[in-house]
Amino acid sequence: MKKQFVLTLILMLLSAYAGWYLSDMNWSHNRPQLNDDILAVVNDETISRSEFIEQMQLRGGQYAGQYHTVEQRKVLLDFLVNQQLMLAAAKTLGVDQEAVVQKIYRQAVVDKYLDQALNQKLAEIKVSSKEIEAYFEANRSSYNRPARRRAAIIFKKLPSDISEDDKAGVIASMHAIKQQALESEEHITHFGQLALEHSDDPNSKYQGGVIGWLIKSPQRAYKWPQEVVTTLFELSENGDVSEVIEADKGLYLVRLVNAENVAATELSQMASGIRKKILNDKQKAARQDFVSELQADAEIIINSDLLATIKPINPEPKINQKQPPAMPNEAGVQ
Repeated sequence: MKKQFVLTLILMLLSAYAGWYLSDMNWSHNRPQLNDDILAVVNDETISRSEFIEQMQLRGGQYAGQYHTVEQRKVLLDFLVNQQLMLAAAKTLGVDQEAVVQKIYRQAVVDKYLDQALNQKLAEIKVSSKEIEAYFEANRSSYNRPARRRAAIIFKKLPSDISEDDKAGVIASMHAIKQQALESEEHITHFGQLALEHSDDPNSKYQGGVIGWLIKSPQRAYKWPQEVVTTLFELSENGDVSEVIEADKGLYLVRLVNAENVAATELSQMASGIRKKILNDKQKAARQDFVSELQADAEIIINSDLLATIKPINPEPKINQKQPPAMPNEAGVQ
């Protein structure tokens, strides 16, 4: 019985030793070893020759003198080894799973995918001379330089509580100023000294009343009352002076300093810009088609009810406060 116990104990010890030994041998066997392709081993990870060459290409290897010496290549290898060590340590702490890291990773993957799947197609899109000419002809009027007028004004501010008699007196004085302007030297088409003496507009009175160029376009808005702008474009000859104009805050006289009518634009002046416009439109359409094809091959289910319950995480914007865009313009295609 005693012999049997001793024999059993010896067998158990031998089995344990054999297990430890075989385990150690298996661990050594599985650990990567240096060879003709493996340049370095960092714990259980490797840096291969091809990976190292790729890193040389990414880190300036195309420039003369880069990585020609062993010392230069050793610096890069040390960097890659340290990078692998820090990457492993970061994974141990779960850094690779943090939201900001995952966001950067996903965007890098998407950018690489777009570079391979979409950007080459975009680069192949062309715009012909016929397309440019056709677009110009269809939109010729929008390329013409619009008519514009350079104006001078005299402004008289009227108090809100002014009496009718006092208002009539100011209007009479404005008629007198107009007459003086018309009697000035023929080559003078602004109000000159009269603006300095009589105008209540501080920005123009020291410049003969001149307020600059105004363009006749419904898209343009000016600080001057619409009555002033409209009257200006009704004047035909340089030096013409309007009748007294009554607006919300006071009375105006408007004088036409200089006029330029609509100027036609030639195709040669706009061809480059039109080419870019058509190209951008074509590329935008190609991006939309690209996303639509991805969506067509996918099963997408949206929980609209749940989406509606999600509350904003920031306060309401202040009035007129500009907000940054919340989403990419092209539904994921940057």
